[in-house]
Amino acid sequence: MTGDLFVGVAPAHRPAALAVLAAVVLLVPAVAMVDGYARLGVPWACRLRAGVAAADTAERWAAALLLAAGIVHLALPLGHHGGGVLTAGFLTSGAVYCWLAHRVTTGRRWRGPVTVLVPATLVAYLVVVARGEEVDQVGLATALIEVTTLGLALSRRRRVLAGAALVVVTTVFGIASWLLALAGHDDHRVAGEAHPGHHHHDGGRLARAQAGVIMRPGEDGTTEAQRRAAAELAAAVRAATGKYRDLAAAVADGYRLDGGERDGFDLHYAHKGRRSDAAVLDPARPEMLVYARQGGRAALLGVVFQMPRAGERGPQVGGATTTWHAHNVCVGLLPPGFGPVTPYGGCPFLTVQVTVAEMMHVWVVDSPAGPFADRLPAEYAKQVLARDGRPA
Repeated sequence: MTGDLFVGVAPAHRPAALAVLAAVVLLVPAVAMVDGYARLGVPWACRLRAGVAAADTAERWAAALLLAAGIVHLALPLGHHGGGVLTAGFLTSGAVYCWLAHRVTTGRRWRGPVTVLVPATLVAYLVVVARGEEVDQVGLATALIEVTTLGLALSRRRRVLAGAALVVVTTVFGIASWLLALAGHDDHRVAGEAHPGHHHHDGGRLARAQAGVIMRPGEDGTTEAQRRAAAELAAAVRAATGKYRDLAAAVADGYRLDGGERDGFDLHYAHKGRRSDAAVLDPARPEMLVYARQGGRAALLGVVFQMPRAGERGPQVGGATTTWHAHNVCVGLLPPGFGPVTPYGGCPFLTVQVTVAEMMHVWVVDSPAGPFADRLPAEYAKQVLARDGRPA
């Protein structure tokens, strides 16, 4: 149950998620307590109740969102161990958010400070992400809360300019966080190791937040038997796919390029017949082959195993080492017919979201992130192509 509850949440951010849930649970008794003290004539409770009663709907929402953002920031140091500067930043921003929530409920000015604090917080978040922080659902959800609060703060200014500013902030932040999450897949670390000076969470870090990627909660650990099974699977795949080092052999066996780009360092060749057969995790019958191809040469990088139908779970023969994942794609009637989800995980207008069957990579080259990593660094793929590429 814990794994399902926290899927998409980095371990370091779980205390913040729990803090928000606790705040929601405690909201009703907190309101009752304030009302009781106000009835007794306690000054602070009377001011708070009167301020909330006098606030309009937008101001009440702003106060609630500011308080939620403040709780998240104040709780982040419980899971983070990023040093004194980062902790001080979390505590300071959390205190300011809570202070602004109080100002809203007491009828004081709050819109101006919010228009400064929110962009500064978003920029700081992107800087931390660029330095190794994990983008996950807590981070993105908090950012959306802050952006919504910014919209409420701008709502009484010039409508056109305010709307344009909000669209720009939302778009820029969404795309930037998305690109940083994608760029993190090229991190050369082995799952389970941390780079000096970077945050480390766990081996599945980046798959949690990449828009459109669903990382199924894996097992908590890996036994010795599972480690052996994973190593045996990787060795069997290398042996069974040796003939496909020549791209022509793969094409002769029925594999076809899945996509429009003929050159690249992550080209997938799919076999339609093997996608629909009953074989599951058969080293000799992978559903897809992955190649690097450029300048008339190609090199086999690995394979992709895919379940026959969406919703079926792939066998984790290697425990937490062999984690399967799925992708959400957007499908519509207009060209090109399908595409990736937006940076915030949704689909554009006039398209619907579809989840494809679970899949798992097995690399036949010495991947710096391990044989079952969900992505091979592009620079490493270039090195493999230069060393092992064959005429294509």
